Amino acid sequence: VRTKVADISVIGRATQGVRVIALEGKDKVVAVARIPKELADAADEEAERDAEERKAAADAAKSDGEAETASEPADNERDAK
Repeated sequence: VRTKVADISVIGRATQGVRVIALEGKDKVVAVARIPKELADAADEEAERDAEERKAAADAAKSDGEAETASEPADNERDAK
């Protein structure tokens, strides 16, 4: 779970702390780490590039599949011959 400190509300934090995530059942947080903004920004940029590359690959595969389907005769065209 990644959360920016700026996104945590200051209201009502006097003594109770902040709930960042609601855990279920016997789930527990076993570690917390501070990630410097520069590293977080770099990781976000890399994740965005990876997502764009995956989308482009999926779009290319989809368009290749449509091109193959368009070049094949439809079932009713095969049956008519």
